[in-house]
Amino acid sequence: MNIRVYSFVAATILLCGCKTAATGEDLSLARMLAGQSAKQGSELAKAVAEADAHPLGSQKNPVRVSMPVGERAYLGSLRCMQGSTPAFDRQGSGGAGPFGNIVDFYRVTCPGAEPLTVVMDMYHKDHVETRAVPGFTLAP
Repeated sequence: MNIRVYSFVAATILLCGCKTAATGEDLSLARMLAGQSAKQGSELAKAVAEADAHPLGSQKNPVRVSMPVGERAYLGSLRCMQGSTPAFDRQGSGGAGPFGNIVDFYRVTCPGAEPLTVVMDMYHKDHVETRAVPGFTLAP
């Protein structure tokens, strides 16, 4: 393993309170490292249903995508109300979201508008979000 992986593992354990998969006590870390949500099956379905009561892209309902490439693809498909593509940049990661995973924060800006923070959860292997965050549309 390289230093980036060790740093990620250490940050994950500290931020999420996860135990290593080697102990057999909690598979959350192993799932995230494999690009999968810490919550699975009916537990994940329940968390998704509860999150849907909140605006998409918020801390309580992060956009679910598959890894960093999914984050960039989703953000690249957003369109401002006037049809332009917004600028975006990653602000960092922090804390566990409602699905038990570390979330990422992106600053998204449309011309002439105040920046918006979009919260994303990249640990949903093969999931493609088809809804736009409030105030945006998605490109076809």
